[in-house]
Amino acid sequence: MQKEKKHTGNMRIGNKNILILVLTLFSILSCKKGRGNTVLGDKIQKTDTIYKKEVVGSYQLKFPDTVLINDISVGEINYSSVLDTIKLSPKDKRYIFFYVTTGKKLFNLDSLKKVSLDTFVSLESNIIPFKIKFTQKGNNYINGFIEDEAYIANFYNDGKTRVITHQIDVTKKVYVKDDFNR
Repeated sequence: MQKEKKHTGNMRIGNKNILILVLTLFSILSCKKGRGNTVLGDKIQKTDTIYKKEVVGSYQLKFPDTVLINDISVGEINYSSVLDTIKLSPKDKRYIFFYVTTGKKLFNLDSLKKVSLDTFVSLESNIIPFKIKFTQKGNNYINGFIEDEAYIANFYNDGKTRVITHQIDVTKKVYVKDDFNR
């Protein structure tokens, strides 16, 4: 005697549809903005805090959304990564670099690697302070990327070191003016 299969209608969701749903939700939820204030000298500047999350890690970028032309502006990146879970021995090393440039043009990661970049590094924590200057008025961009490198000594049986590298692009639109009173 054969068992009769019941038809449940069109309620079947394929793996492809689930993947599309998950990716859509991840895209919507991965980038959030917060606002705060930064005190530079005796001026208070509005600061954007941008949160970005990707598979290999996430960062929080703190930088004013409006700056003065030719002034050095201070920012900070708080970075977290899947590499944070690795327990490093005294022989192992980890470096977190932030490569950055400024200008009117928005770059992708491949293009950034071809231009001159300032480099900032954090050796002891996941916080990377940085200073940059904008030389053109109007809308500009912070273009950069975080490179996270872990060197795990004696990882392989033959004693060779394993190198793990992750990269995340960093962009932020910044308005540059010649006077805060305007």
